[in-house]
Amino acid sequence: VNLHPWYLTFAVLVTPWMSPAHRLAWLWLCACSLGTYLSYSQGVYWPFVIAGWLGFALFLGIGGIRTRQSKP
Repeated sequence: VNLHPWYLTFAVLVTPWMSPAHRLAWLWLCACSLGTYLSYSQGVYWPFVIAGWLGFALFLGIGGIRTRQSKP
């Protein structure tokens, strides 16, 4: 489940065309993947994995709620 940062390069490249909710979720996941990569050799990368995927889901969920609330 460890993500190497270069696997998410596409997400950073396409963020200007994403909705703000999706943009924040993908940027969060990319930032956490850097943490997994940098701490991989010490073996303590699970906090970054958990924080990355939970934050990703949270940001997408919050963005979805805000999108539904803003529509008439």
